[in-house]
Amino acid sequence: MGCRASRRRQACVPAVNPCQPSFGAMSSPYGFGSQGMGQMYGGFGGYGQSMMQPGYGTGMGMGMGYPGSYGVSQPSIASNTSYLNETSQKLKDSPDHVCYGKNVWTKWFNFDSPDTGGGDFELYRDFHYGCKYPSVVQARTVEEIDANQTGQVNWLVPLYGFFCINRENLDGCDDYEIRQCCDKSELYSLSSTSSSATENLQTSETTKPSMLTLDNGSTAPNPIYFNGTVKLNISVSGYQRILPLPNGDLARGQFKTIEIWDLKKGKIKRNLSIPDVNAFFFVFGHLSNGDLIAGYREVHGFKPQTLLVWDLKITNGEPLKKIIQTNEILIDALIVLKNDDLAYSAGSFIFIRNSQNGLVKKKFSTYFKNKVYQIVESPNGNLVSCSEDKTVVVWDVSNGASIRVISHKNPVHSIAFLANGYLASGEKSGTIKIWNHLTGNLIKNLNGHRNIICKNNCLHVLDNGDLLSGSFDMTMKVWNTYEGAVKFTSPFHKHWIFQLAVLPSGNFISVSQFEMVVWN
Repeated sequence: MGCRASRRRQACVPAVNPCQPSFGAMSSPYGFGSQGMGQMYGGFGGYGQSMMQPGYGTGMGMGMGYPGSYGVSQPSIASNTSYLNETSQKLKDSPDHVCYGKNVWTKWFNFDSPDTGGGDFELYRDFHYGCKYPSVVQARTVEEIDANQTGQVNWLVPLYGFFCINRENLDGCDDYEIRQCCDKSELYSLSSTSSSATENLQTSETTKPSMLTLDNGSTAPNPIYFNGTVKLNISVSGYQRILPLPNGDLARGQFKTIEIWDLKKGKIKRNLSIPDVNAFFFVFGHLSNGDLIAGYREVHGFKPQTLLVWDLKITNGEPLKKIIQTNEILIDALIVLKNDDLAYSAGSFIFIRNSQNGLVKKKFSTYFKNKVYQIVESPNGNLVSCSEDKTVVVWDVSNGASIRVISHKNPVHSIAFLANGYLASGEKSGTIKIWNHLTGNLIKNLNGHRNIICKNNCLHVLDNGDLLSGSFDMTMKVWNTYEGAVKFTSPFHKHWIFQLAVLPSGNFISVSQFEMVVWN
């Protein structure tokens, strides 16, 4: 295939074998990238036109929207021989020398449609149907035409997925589907659904669905669903923040104390105390080794906050492992990043602190005029925040610059990434907004809650792509975000809902003023 004209500089798209390495060159307005993984929020660089295997390269450019940036895809790590008839545009089933032995193909998946807004986003990071590190990824249209033979500009980003952006193509994008070649030992489980994991594989072999241990020692998450069935209802006196723990227990803040709950029995199993401090435990996180991070807030006075690290494996003796003294008065939101660093907001700054030595690694000024309610880490390691000042901000953690500021008409209480890569934001008005965070364009509003979307992680994406929300109207709702419709409403709570969280089992827990509800 030769070169074709486009609204950008002419892009030369070689018709390559979908399972062979490719040298592809193309110009793109998405040119801000790093070697290997592209910077998803600053644009995409280094991925050319080899869609079937991850092509690692270097993207050059100044960021989104600057035309003329340039990326070149290098040969992918594995080399596979040709099996595609060069005279045919139909993608045939691969012979065993492409995906064989301990590897197996998933079935073809089509999660998104180009008609839903923005393009076709076949992203697999939130769908536990395949694996995190596929050896080969194939993409084709629903008419079974290889993605490289459509003449369209499309992208494959390692660890993220395949996508095509409508505005990069004169006639918009075709509807694409993808499949992965995965090591059988790294397949995500579907054990809580009616179908087994093997129903998603094109193989005659069978495996027992289970929570699988990956090479890095972590376990693949159980599928996350919500059907409104109550498993356990625990009465409490007043709302305090909670944090699900890796072993299935629950941490709950109190005055001078952290309660550790056994959720199977619905009882407190132990307390972690600091008797000499008049403070409530206010922010929580846990490190990759299972240690608990907790920050407390003094009842009287404005003293710098302290972060405590507890080794929960110690049941006899003192579990307090480390004390990290900060200079910040009020820490509003805290998360533990993938590398175990701590990211938190305090006043008009965001801090990134090393959890091992307690030192501040980065500090950058923010737009915040009021408190931050939530910080989330994006797939490429950047941060996204929502605030009382009516903004959602995407931050480049490498330099502290704001990549995009998305303004709202009301304070923003909760945020979550959807399965198609869009961003959901829950407002104080009760409206949930769906955004293309790459462009800042509003895709749609989800209207149905009659009161505030609650402030403590009250938006969660389910495994089928639906969105779960909690509100001060005492209901939890499941949304079809593509259609903008409510699929299910649970009116079980009798008081305002303050927080939602996902347990390691895949079950949800919701917390109101006087109850903690574990959902089946």
